[in-house]
Amino acid sequence: MSPSPWFRILVPVYWLGFLLHRFLIFRLGLRKKAVLPTLVVGNLTVGGSGKTPMVRWLSEQLCQHRNIGILSRGYGRTSKGIVEVLVNSLATETGDEALELKRALPHLPVVVSENRRKGVEWIQKHHPQVQWVLLDDGLQHHLLQPDISICLVSHSAFNQRNKDLLPAGRWRQPFRTRTQFDVLFLTKCPPNMDCPSDWDACFLEEMGPAVDLRTGNQINPEVPGILLTGLADNQSLRLAFPGWEPYALPDHGHMNTKEIEALERRAAGRYILTTGKDLARLGPAAATLSRLALVPLRLSILRPSASELTQKIMQHVDRIERSRKLS
Repeated sequence: MSPSPWFRILVPVYWLGFLLHRFLIFRLGLRKKAVLPTLVVGNLTVGGSGKTPMVRWLSEQLCQHRNIGILSRGYGRTSKGIVEVLVNSLATETGDEALELKRALPHLPVVVSENRRKGVEWIQKHHPQVQWVLLDDGLQHHLLQPDISICLVSHSAFNQRNKDLLPAGRWRQPFRTRTQFDVLFLTKCPPNMDCPSDWDACFLEEMGPAVDLRTGNQINPEVPGILLTGLADNQSLRLAFPGWEPYALPDHGHMNTKEIEALERRAAGRYILTTGKDLARLGPAAATLSRLALVPLRLSILRPSASELTQKIMQHVDRIERSRKLS
């Protein structure tokens, strides 16, 4: 479907505003590094590239070499300021992505803050063991100068013929600007794809078997139910569970008690299947759903090997630590 001509007219306005904002921040000297070294994971498109699973994957790899903390913007939360995420926090207080990360990595400090530099300062003060902070999103947050920037582009976005900028398309920045970042990852690739040589790594998205959250038993995916998801790109889920009734949530939106009760009635005894991110936004009310199942989503690396990629990133880490005289 082609975007409206009116949206295309607004593209130069968006891009001019983006460049002007960036220029003023650089010109006024507002762009600064945080008190701790930072690794920022972001994308060039709006949603659907797997930022949060990538932060989890990187955290699992890098925490074997350094003490890691995680900082997120906390999109979709109703709170303001700096909030530390706990395993039993509510997504309305922390945002669904940060809560998903904390539940997956309970041993790591996870914090949300709209001001990235202040968030890093808080982590340094309250978690002095942290040596590096991983930021979930922030490539377009120009006030923070990251020490290492990792840019993600999904395979579907990479293959788009017309890579239109906002508001006509999904692209925050032109595809050609990817070269300004330190590391480039192509995500959500087909399993047997030959990874292009100009990308540092290619990842695919793997789904674990769907399990009943009450019993832990696998469910039969051939018996259709409701597929509850607010993911920006849920095509792979819909292909994996054909015949399941899609129930779309707004990205970073939350369901209240009445909406969950209506969902239970709509299910009429069928399973409601969701992801970890969407489970976080259901909150305690999820316990009232009689048949709720979870499908785990994880990243798996196609090329190079996990150890080779980790070694490459650690070379960046060592370089930054030497330049900041931290080693």
